[in-house]
Amino acid sequence: KYFQQHELGPFFQMQHNCDVLVSGSTVLQFFTGCRWDSDLDLYVLIPSLWTTGIFLTSCGYDYDPSPEQLPEFGKMAHHLLMSPPVIYHHTGYPESGIASVFNFKKGNKKIQLIACRSNILQVILAFHSTCVMNFATRHYAVSLYPRSTLISHTSLVNAIDPNPTLANALAKYADRGWEMLTHPAYQDFLSSDSELGQVIRYPGDRFCYIRPLTS
Repeated sequence: KYFQQHELGPFFQMQHNCDVLVSGSTVLQFFTGCRWDSDLDLYVLIPSLWTTGIFLTSCGYDYDPSPEQLPEFGKMAHHLLMSPPVIYHHTGYPESGIASVFNFKKGNKKIQLIACRSNILQVILAFHSTCVMNFATRHYAVSLYPRSTLISHTSLVNAIDPNPTLANALAKYADRGWEMLTHPAYQDFLSSDSELGQVIRYPGDRFCYIRPLTS
C-alpha cells in the first residue's frame, strides 16, 4: 500500500538496520484483517531518524513540515540529534517519549515518522488504550494484549486525565468495534493467568501473541 513491490526489500533492510518499529492502525489491521483509511506510523530512535527519512524520500515521499518544524528534514533531524534533551511541545503526545513527528506524503499516501527519545516500547506503552499496543519489527508482529484486542474486542484505557485528543482517539476505536474499559474486569484483575492481571508484563511474555513475518 505504501511502497511498490521493488521497494519492499530495501524497506525491510532499512527497518532491520535502523531498528524501526511499525505500530498504530497498520499493525492492528494486520492482526484483524480489517481495513481503514490510515497513515503508516514508523517509530525510530533519533540516531536513525535521518537514515529512515532519507529512505522515504528515495521512495518518492516528500517531507511535509509542520509550522513548528524546520523546512528541511535533514536540518531538523540534525537539530534533534545534537540536542536530544529538548522537549517538543507540538507533537500531540506530551510526556510520551516522543521528540517530534514528521509527515511524509506521496499523493494520497501519508507516512508519519515518529522520533523517539530513548525507548520506542516506552512510547507504545503510553498509547491511549491497549488495543493499539501492537508493533512489528522486521521479523515479527507482536500484540501485547491479544485476548482483549483480538478475541473480546475490548480495550483498557491507559490514561488518567481526559482531554479532547484522548477522547477523539478512544471514540475512533470505539467506532471500529472496540469496547473501551476504564478498568479491567474484576476476575481478570485478580487472575495471574490474565493479560490484565496483577502480573509483571514484558514484550514477548506468555501473554503476547507473536506472529513471524515471512520475507
